[in-house]
Amino acid sequence: MLIDDTKYAFQLSAMLMSHKGYESLTHAVIHYLYSMDEVEYVAVYESYEDAKQDEMVIKRFALAPDEEDQDYHHELAQKCAIKSRGGVSKLNVYHDPWVLLDSLGRLNPRRMILVKGDMSPSNMAIIEGLDKIYTSKVALFDAEERDSRTNLYSRSSLKVMLEDLVTFYRGKNFNDQPMKTWLVTVGIDDLDQKSEEYGAHYTDKILTTLSYLLNKNIKYTDSLACYGDGKFALILNLYRARELEAKLDELHKMIESYSFPAGSLTASIGYTMIDPMIPVDLMMEFVDRKSGYLMRNGSSQVQYLNAINETPTAGETINLQGF
Repeated sequence: MLIDDTKYAFQLSAMLMSHKGYESLTHAVIHYLYSMDEVEYVAVYESYEDAKQDEMVIKRFALAPDEEDQDYHHELAQKCAIKSRGGVSKLNVYHDPWVLLDSLGRLNPRRMILVKGDMSPSNMAIIEGLDKIYTSKVALFDAEERDSRTNLYSRSSLKVMLEDLVTFYRGKNFNDQPMKTWLVTVGIDDLDQKSEEYGAHYTDKILTTLSYLLNKNIKYTDSLACYGDGKFALILNLYRARELEAKLDELHKMIESYSFPAGSLTASIGYTMIDPMIPVDLMMEFVDRKSGYLMRNGSSQVQYLNAINETPTAGETINLQGF
């Protein structure tokens, strides 16, 4: 029996180590945990702290871009984040047995996996081993996939996410759907000038604070990346055009009313619809060019980045109909 257990442990380790990215690995861990007979429910969470480390944003790992934005166990995850000291522990929640895998002190952003079920001793031993392998592998992926200052996804990871989205939406009658997925850029106006005036430490504080604020104000099914110096990219899933416009106005006002280190900021926001028929490289080149134009020709604005073969005019207003 001991030989069989050892063989199984090596097989599990090899399966986990074969994955090439955080998203793929996390899907595999969720799938594996559901394969255990005792398991009723699994959810993965990411926890981001603000710059002062006195608040946190806890977001569930989305299983699909078009899933319902409804997290029934968010309160439980919040309590775990406050009370847990890391590692693997058993919980009793209203007489229901749960297991928590918590990467506290090992990963940033922190990852927590909540598993509902009355686990046998042998499966608890497997989960403890899985926790160690998963955390080690995620740490390697984070070093490759995330921006070192903000711990958000990097530009290269954004490209991978867009490629996954394009693959996901192809063949789903995308043009007939009233709710679309959007690529949004948020750029801090005159950041270079402020950096020269106050120093790089000031810039880092701005970026970490803004990354926290943006994460706090988007759905867990949305994604956030640090797209470039002073620029963030958001993938906002399943918004009608008018709903999106209201959401971006809300984000814009939130940024400009917030008291950042050394004062207030203005931001330029550009957005365009993600079309699964447009190659990702072309989409990113288009957004690079258009958002750069936007920031060079004004400040404190929200603008639709229109068709790829057009050049936006400063102050142009685009009225989207039919969404």
